[in-house]
Amino acid sequence: MSSIPKNKHQNRKLASYMLMFCLMIGLFLVVLGGWRYLSHLQDLERYKKEVAKASGTDASLEDRQLAEGKDETKPSGEGLESYRVGAAEPRFIFIDKLGVQSKVLPMGLNPDKSIQSPVNIYDTGWYTGSAKPGEGAVVVIDGHASGPTREGIFAYLDTLVAGDQIGIEKGDGTRLNYAVVRKQELALEQTDMSQIMQAPMGEEWLNLITCSGNWIKDKTTFDKRTIVYSRRVL
Repeated sequence: MSSIPKNKHQNRKLASYMLMFCLMIGLFLVVLGGWRYLSHLQDLERYKKEVAKASGTDASLEDRQLAEGKDETKPSGEGLESYRVGAAEPRFIFIDKLGVQSKVLPMGLNPDKSIQSPVNIYDTGWYTGSAKPGEGAVVVIDGHASGPTREGIFAYLDTLVAGDQIGIEKGDGTRLNYAVVRKQELALEQTDMSQIMQAPMGEEWLNLITCSGNWIKDKTTFDKRTIVYSRRVL
């Protein structure tokens, strides 16, 4: 009876080690995936609580800021129709190219002096420190590109190009139209709101801003901002 060559024993042993290694890697990936999924579910549950707290009558400005962009509840048509603002304030924004039709909520400043953004990812926010539509200056409106699991109202803002149309309806029903002039993407630390709010004397502009780039977990925001600059045409 012939013996098995030594190199065959070595090959079998190597194959066994490789199989064991692959199994260990697979088990590690399964455990890691399960941990990440569980962590994600825990995050979603925490977000729901933060949104609920921000909606309470005793919510603080800090509570509201913490909940920004975490409500993914889709608005109903009835809710849109019943929404009211002051006659001179922006009520709705329309971007036909993107299929955008959204409420425009008045926004002030957060405790850290950043501009507030909507809690719901399908709403947009008009910064009340900027002009009202038709005042001959710059209107600034922000919105979310995404929420925890879904795309936000400004998910495709970066696809707008020069000439694309944006409409604003005021509280009194007046419709103002703007045409995109240019867009830019800036690092978060380079985004200067005072520059975004400037326009040539006497011209009316509508500038839109949203988050872009990569998520910074410890700052709970993205590392870039996309800004679209548009000028009134009608």
